[in-house]
Amino acid sequence: MVEALSESHVLAEKSGIETNAFHVCVETIFPGPYTAYSKRLIEGDYYKRDEPLFAIDLARKDARHALDLAKASGVKMRAVEAAADHLHK
Repeated sequence: MVEALSESHVLAEKSGIETNAFHVCVETIFPGPYTAYSKRLIEGDYYKRDEPLFAIDLARKDARHALDLAKASGVKMRAVEAAADHLHK
């Protein structure tokens, strides 16, 4: 979610859409957690933190668990696969 929002904010800004205008779209279409994360991105919360909101080791563990469940169920979770790949870079 955060990665998709981050990329969307960059695309909006590079396309000439004001950051706050894009945030209003997010708020309208995806209220709740998406709006909160979008606001954090606008405010620069992520790069100002001394520690991340969620430890990378825990994120990797959760991704592995989700992918193991998916594999056992014969399902592909391509978004989780991509996120897990990014967590290892």
